[in-house]
Amino acid sequence: MFLAFDLDGTFIGSRHLIRGDMYRNQPCGPGRELYIFRPGIGYYECLRA
Repeated sequence: MFLAFDLDGTFIGSRHLIRGDMYRNQPCGPGRELYIFRPGIGYYECLRA
């Protein structure tokens, strides 16, 4: 997990990454959205605002 900032330095939330082989359709945070697969790095990503 790491903090995410916009290009102007504004805090936008925290990002959580799960390896592709460990992801089992878990919900992302309290909103229960699904993680987004990032094929370039092979991880699923969740932005928690």
